[in-house]
Amino acid sequence: MEINYGVADSHVHLWDIDKVMVPWVKNSPHAPLLGPKEYTKACGIVKVDKIVFMECAAPMEDTLREVALISEMAKEDPRICAIIARAPLAEGKEAARVLDELVRFPLVKGIRTFSRDPENPKFIEGLKLLPQYNLSFAIGGHYTINKQTIHMLEMVGDLNQYVFDHMGKPPVQFPELFDEWAKEIEILAQCKNLSCKLSSLATEAKDASWDNALIKPYVDTCIKAFGPDRLMYGSDFPVSTVNSNIERQWDTLMEFTKDFTEEEMYKLLRGNTERIYNI
Repeated sequence: MEINYGVADSHVHLWDIDKVMVPWVKNSPHAPLLGPKEYTKACGIVKVDKIVFMECAAPMEDTLREVALISEMAKEDPRICAIIARAPLAEGKEAARVLDELVRFPLVKGIRTFSRDPENPKFIEGLKLLPQYNLSFAIGGHYTINKQTIHMLEMVGDLNQYVFDHMGKPPVQFPELFDEWAKEIEILAQCKNLSCKLSSLATEAKDASWDNALIKPYVDTCIKAFGPDRLMYGSDFPVSTVNSNIERQWDTLMEFTKDFTEEEMYKLLRGNTERIYNI
């Protein structure tokens, strides 16, 4: 299928560690400055005209500085049209002091905060603040905590828009866990306000020797569970370059979605991201 429109990439990391230190980046192979120019070069044949920046796990006290940095980048490259920021939701209602400051930046459209204990009452209390700010919540899931994530969504209800990053990082290296993971995905998808990113397709593979057959069952499961109205394309640049690159993952995704209609493909590659993040 020919894609004759610009793609909305729902998951891109950018940084300048001379201005905001990101601890895990310091020892990575990526440049100290990873901005829109570097991202565009990495995209190759994939033409993107809307970028959703995803927080880079900078120290919590630097979250406002990170948002300010990306807001400045957006002045130079207006493709950056949304920011998903960090916020200390584990502080419960006290997180409001940071949320009040974050929403002063018009590009902030959502929050992502990792929690290995998503059922913690204080975390739930903080999560319940987001609807009053009209902010979505990105679930940085992992197959080992899907059950806790299910309980978290039961506790907060359909109060807000939720996004499941990277298919919840499925157990690609542990095929014996596939059936259990697939059942959990079906349960998660019952939350109608939860969408799923078909992103970072090969990051959970052992190495770059993966092939489409290894990844396909996981993508197929998410496509069936969430349907075209709740799926989003994301590159997860540059994390996804560990075992792959943007062009290779794009080709893989095109193969897996070759039976999509033009309307369904548009929703996946652009429309759903625009709707969910109001961009």
